Amino acid sequence: MYTPNENMQKLKTYSTKYVRIYSWLHFPLYGALARSMVAKRNIMLQPSDICSDKKYVFAVNHQGQPDFFVVFFGMPGELHRLLGPYRFFIANRFFINPFLGWMLRSFGGFPAKKHTKYNWGIPAAKQAMARGEAVVIFPEGKVSLVERRYAPLRGVEVLAQGPDVLIIPARVKWFRNPKVINGYKLAIGKPFDAHGMKANQIMDRVYSLKF
Repeated sequence: MYTPNENMQKLKTYSTKYVRIYSWLHFPLYGALARSMVAKRNIMLQPSDICSDKKYVFAVNHQGQPDFFVVFFGMPGELHRLLGPYRFFIANRFFINPFLGWMLRSFGGFPAKKHTKYNWGIPAAKQAMARGEAVVIFPEGKVSLVERRYAPLRGVEVLAQGPDVLIIPARVKWFRNPKVINGYKLAIGKPFDAHGMKANQIMDRVYSLKF
């Protein structure tokens, strides 16, 4: 089990119970919004695929800022119940605004890079996994509508090497919907063992998902 160092233990993080309750309170609203925007959804992941003795890391491509919300509030409620709450990497600049930072942390977000106030980066992700929480990472790090524009960083392969860790691949494809607002397609695959795999190999699995 991962043990955080003394400095990290002093930083702020919300409890599992708080994040779970906050997420479920918003599930009806964000779930309805996510479903209203989806054009096509291919959820191969099933409740029977989730094992209580495993740790899960979602590897998601990054086409837009709302990717986290449409992926996780777009999933069926049973999967949301089994896997939540989620802890996800967020660019540090989103924590400058106190209200936005509070909201993101309440949903489970944490700064991707070193932060003096909040748990951050790979250490925060490993803490979450030790608590049995699912972690969400966007290996490419930057948003782009052009697929594979940015090479993935090593964070996802580092997390994949932990004991009993399985990767769940998720792919989002945004497009402009002239009728209302932008729409998206979503595919979520089954968990797989990524021990020994490089970040680009893991992203190959993400981009191999069909809508």
